[in-house]
Amino acid sequence: MAPAPAPAPVAPAPAPVAPAPSQAPAPVAATPPVDPSAPPAPAPSGAGALAPAEALASLSPQDQQLAAQLDAWIARKNPGAPLEGYGAVFVREGRLNGIDPRALVAIARAESSLGSDPGAVSINNAFGWGPHKPFPSWEENISTVARGLRTGYIDDGLDTFPEIQARYAPVGTANDPTNLNSNWLRNVRILYGELGGDPDGSIATPAGQAAPPPAPVAAPVPPAPVTPAPAPASAPAPVAPAPSVAAAPPPASAAPEGPPSAGRASAVFGAVPGPAAPDDGPAIARPNTARVLPAVPAPASPPAPPATAPPAVTPAPPVTPGAPAAPGVPPADPAAPSAPPPAVDLSAAADAYPGDAAPKEQVAMWMARRAQAAGLPPELPVMAGLVESGLRNLDHGHADSLGFFQMRVSVWDRGEYAGYADNPELQMKWFIDHAVALKEKRLAEGYSAFGTDPARYGEWIADVERPAEQYRGRYQLRLEEARALLSAGGAR
Repeated sequence: MAPAPAPAPVAPAPAPVAPAPSQAPAPVAATPPVDPSAPPAPAPSGAGALAPAEALASLSPQDQQLAAQLDAWIARKNPGAPLEGYGAVFVREGRLNGIDPRALVAIARAESSLGSDPGAVSINNAFGWGPHKPFPSWEENISTVARGLRTGYIDDGLDTFPEIQARYAPVGTANDPTNLNSNWLRNVRILYGELGGDPDGSIATPAGQAAPPPAPVAAPVPPAPVTPAPAPASAPAPVAPAPSVAAAPPPASAAPEGPPSAGRASAVFGAVPGPAAPDDGPAIARPNTARVLPAVPAPASPPAPPATAPPAVTPAPPVTPGAPAAPGVPPADPAAPSAPPPAVDLSAAADAYPGDAAPKEQVAMWMARRAQAAGLPPELPVMAGLVESGLRNLDHGHADSLGFFQMRVSVWDRGEYAGYADNPELQMKWFIDHAVALKEKRLAEGYSAFGTDPARYGEWIADVERPAEQYRGRYQLRLEEARALLSAGGAR
């Protein structure tokens, strides 16, 4: 995510409801079988009211059964929610994009109580997709999100909730100071489990094939109370707390409910309490919408600079005059890089941007040529783009972030970068300007070998992009991938 020159205040959402660590894991509430005698969910009204009927007519009998079960679950969880009756649309879009429809429903419930939250209902956006992005209908909202999850997540190999959460609602992002994102994964997993899905499994399905309808599950059995073991006479024995529910693998903790990004999230909606269903099961924290990009564990910190090296200094400021300095510790200044970077031949790279539909190899070659012409390592922007956008010119992202490097519209869509969302050349200019400015500052501070060690390219990129501290290590992990793209594109 591209940094803002100054941290923008984020309206605090109510604190999430966190389970006490000493409690036993809360049981996952099961979805009861659909009662055939129960009245059908009311038909939606207003714009797009015909969409569910049209979607239902296009489904197979098995898909129609799944749509009916989703409608029954929605009606039970949030009676009167705007998405009540849209089960067939969820199934159709899930089938078309190769996503379990139950996963779409679980995310919409976690994000906005199935469209019930005021910030969602006013713009037909139950997922917070694309900050403040209005949709002409709920059908279009579901369709766009299903397509975005496929192209921005599953196609990148992110097909489980912990993996999706790391990009959709990562913990520790700068615009989530109260750490609300720590609830997202738990909430979505609980809801998906209620719908009959496997919270630990993949949500991807073969394109054109819906997931099987959820099987009836017996009601959960309350866990037995934890009884301390008898303590020896010499000292009382403490009782170890039971593990918390669905702990996410580090660093992908989750957030309550919020919109995305790449998909990614948006900060559109604040947390708005909704009516609690009588059988909600484990407590679910209300929606949060702070988001960022994929979180990757940071590698071990590099060795400390030798005593003779210059001391740590304040970070380099962005290019924009008056902007605050970028966080980060300047790297050590070794006498020589650990390994010289391989020679890169970019003679086959295109002079102009090859287009949004171009293969990643061509986009990488174009970026590398621009960087090399500016005196930067050719891999640098490619590594950044792979992390921030999957090397795609995304039209959505965390908060109002867009493009290859997830630049914030509210910050950078002005002055020399105005219109960058529709102009990848301006996005490259932004990245190069900031990377060059940082290089010049480090050299002026006495780091004469700055930028010559490929093992430290990731630190350089992190000081440009300025992610949360625990995510700085993700860029260096893409060095070999960037080189592979350049090699495949003709850089030998």
